[in-house]
Amino acid sequence: MPQVFGGALSGGSVYGFGSDGDIYRLTDVPTEASTAPLPVTVVEATGNGFYGATAVQDAGECPEPAYTVEKSASSAGPVNAGDTLTYTVTVVNTSTVTVNADFTDDLAGVLDDGQVVPGSVTASTGTAALTGTSLNWSGVLAPEGTATVTYRVRVEDPVAGDRVLRNTVTPTSEGGTCVAEGRCAVEVPVADDCDKPHKPHGNHKPHENQKPHGAHNPYTAFKPFKPLSGDLFAGKPLAVPGVPGLPARNR
Repeated sequence: MPQVFGGALSGGSVYGFGSDGDIYRLTDVPTEASTAPLPVTVVEATGNGFYGATAVQDAGECPEPAYTVEKSASSAGPVNAGDTLTYTVTVVNTSTVTVNADFTDDLAGVLDDGQVVPGSVTASTGTAALTGTSLNWSGVLAPEGTATVTYRVRVEDPVAGDRVLRNTVTPTSEGGTCVAEGRCAVEVPVADDCDKPHKPHGNHKPHENQKPHGAHNPYTAFKPFKPLSGDLFAGKPLAVPGVPGLPARNR
């Protein structure tokens, strides 16, 4: 059977229109996959070639739509309270036909510790929207076509959840699968507050005359006093008012 341009069902029979101008009727419709020629009978030889859009279905092939999804985060963690992460979901059409692809990204395990930065959800093609605790995307991809969806999440400060940013993306259209095991789920731990680097309070600057610690003047050795002369107080009265009986002179 030569190349055909479309087919038709009439009166319980299947007809094909050959490129050589002949009209064929299938005398037996296969029920299993086979590479054998289709059994046909020429019912009309028009002598005029038929022209039209061909499709792989005309050759008896019915390719299935297929696409993959994959997810990643800009940091494996631990991250600190107040930090911002960027998440990326990649969708690839792995089939030979155009596919209607979509996915759902469950953010319930992320939003207990953070929030999606407003206006950060973007898609290279298709439509992405945050609804409740789910990020949903849908789009049409040509064979080998790719869509990239990104969004940012800011960790709360203080953290109120379980200190793990945990989420999973799931393809929801026919033919959708995860690109590989473990590549559609992401877990990013959040550091404890005691592990967060501390910053000095305020923005103090040392006084212009203040010396840094460890820059003290060198130690000066102690010099003993000179012994007092025995005649230092000789001949000088030591008067202490109100104390009777004190010797008149210091001997």
